[in-house]
Amino acid sequence: MSIAIREYRDSDFESLVSCMRELQEHIAATDSLHYVRSGTDYDDRAYWNNVVAKVQNATGAIYVAEDTENIIVGCIAGIIPEPSYDDLLVDLPMKAGIILEMYVAKQARRMGLGVRLMKSMELYFQKQKCDVFQVDCFAPNVGAHTFYEKCGYKDRMIIMMKKV
Repeated sequence: MSIAIREYRDSDFESLVSCMRELQEHIAATDSLHYVRSGTDYDDRAYWNNVVAKVQNATGAIYVAEDTENIIVGCIAGIIPEPSYDDLLVDLPMKAGIILEMYVAKQARRMGLGVRLMKSMELYFQKQKCDVFQVDCFAPNVGAHTFYEKCGYKDRMIIMMKKV
């Protein structure tokens, strides 16, 4: 399967809404506390609109992976936000490239596509002179965590919850 990575176009919107729906269903299925929205409780269109707005309002980019039949089989979205006053009180000043979302369709996994998407975003962040790259990972999504570790990412913060 030949897959090309290219910049996002507005005409990709519906396909990426579907991608986010699949990703959310996967994450919800791993949530032992059952707090992640899924099914009709999850507004995939509003969610993807929000991601696109974040990318447009900050320095950011979205890349899609498209097969030879023009079907989108993956995507990655990232931004470079301005550090907040609170950030600067805690951390040394840095320019961080933050990956908001990354998705690879089941049929396109284990083919190196995730790595290619990550490298595309990292190259974008490098061109923007970022000092660090950051990605959040839902802890029960062990496969994603392992993937990000293989890409060279290290755990920085752990958030823990207890259901009451």
